[in-house]
Amino acid sequence: MAEHDHDQIFADGSSPKPRPGTDPAEPGPSPKPVREPAPASVAEPQSRREQQASDFVNISPGVSGRIVGLNIVDNQTVKRGDLLATIDPTPFQLALDEKRAKKTEAEAQLAVDRDVIAAAQAQLGDAAAKERLASDNVRPARPITAAGFYSSQGLNTLTAKEQEAKAASADAESSIAKAQQTLTLHQATVATITTEIAYLQ
Repeated sequence: MAEHDHDQIFADGSSPKPRPGTDPAEPGPSPKPVREPAPASVAEPQSRREQQASDFVNISPGVSGRIVGLNIVDNQTVKRGDLLATIDPTPFQLALDEKRAKKTEAEAQLAVDRDVIAAAQAQLGDAAAKERLASDNVRPARPITAAGFYSSQGLNTLTAKEQEAKAASADAESSIAKAQQTLTLHQATVATITTEIAYLQ
């Protein structure tokens, strides 16, 4: 077999037609235009839904309650400081009134505590004066009793009064300490209620 197509002869005596472009007498096919490669695809912009989702921010109120007013609509743009909703203030107002009443009561108790302290201090002053007087009576009575110029019964009476005065002084001091502790406790209660009122306001 021949190596070239134009060397072949078919049964009808015809030769194979040269391939387009190989015959100098026959013009070849028109060259195809070369196109520039398409640029890499650019990501499409986010959809409206995706943009809205990226703009959403979860918020929560500092207190819970029933919403009685809504000042925005769906998909509305808001900024810091805008009033979004109103929570029913009735429960908070009731709680505020209750706290104010408790504060008034606690403040009244502070006055009572101060009166108790003042009374105990007065008792202490009186008991201390009686103790000094009783001690002043007992001190000279002891030597004259030992000398036989004063009766033992009289000395015992003076000594008993001195002990009573000392006991009264100790009781008054204890009462003052307890009253001061009670006052401190009630002052802390007033401070706590004041803080709670500030929160509710």
